Amino acid sequence: MNDRYENRYTVDKKRFMDMYMHPMKNNNRILVHNIIIGIMLFTLVLWAGLFMDKDINATTIITAILMLICLYLLFFARRNFGKKSYEYTCSQYNKTEWEVVTKFEEKIVITEDERVVEIAYHLVSEIIDGKEYIGILQGNEKGVRLLKTGFKDATPEEFMKFIKEKCTNIKK
Repeated sequence: MNDRYENRYTVDKKRFMDMYMHPMKNNNRILVHNIIIGIMLFTLVLWAGLFMDKDINATTIITAILMLICLYLLFFARRNFGKKSYEYTCSQYNKTEWEVVTKFEEKIVITEDERVVEIAYHLVSEIIDGKEYIGILQGNEKGVRLLKTGFKDATPEEFMKFIKEKCTNIKK
């Protein structure tokens, strides 16, 4: 075991939401989702301005409701889903804060609360060096974040050198 590169941090609501709202990889699905909703909203505004009568009728009410739904989806739905995910996770752990400890042994061992996940070094497909986090990805969807200030006795630069030597299948 190499204790030097152990990474440890506490997840609270603020950190959970920050990680939820800022994925390690750019997610094109979120961008496409927002563009489609923006186009729908623009179309509804154009419809309301050009084709609707001044009288309030069923079409006016339906158009207004659809505009409100689009605005909600565009600006609030993702954050609200993140809050629900946090509440669900808290109910599973039976606490509002928990510690994430990542150790680098024969495999990468991630302990979150009492749950343990192991990732073999050869399964790591990508390492992302972000502003506050280092992301270790297994495929496109699975991975772990390491807080850059969470290393026991190493700097993020020393860790990056170490992990790149250990992981033989990372994307260049």
